[in-house]
Amino acid sequence: MPFARREGVKLLKASYPSEDEALQAIDRNLRAFYASQGSAVDQGALAKTIDALQSAYRHNLFPDMKVTWGTYPDNTGHTVSQGCFRCHDGSHTAKDGTTISADCELCHKMVDQPGA
Repeated sequence: MPFARREGVKLLKASYPSEDEALQAIDRNLRAFYASQGSAVDQGALAKTIDALQSAYRHNLFPDMKVTWGTYPDNTGHTVSQGCFRCHDGSHTAKDGTTISADCELCHKMVDQPGA
């Protein structure tokens, strides 16, 4: 899909009042963009692109936690930035003594990689 990355990043960087509204806006705005291009669009590819962007939003943006698109530059291996461990480091303690868990399974489902 031409311009999918550019338009997708714009949609992921935008602010929305809720996750539901974000998912609806991603669908609506990406469809509107391609409709405005004046040429036939592969509707199957468009639907897959929308699904991928909505999934990226659901799995990477947490506005309530002030984690938006681009908050962390790179979390690959957590070597370039502290990423999640900025807060999930075991040292942020509440008045009752509890800490934010550093267990990755708290937020992420780890997938077994065949042959890994």
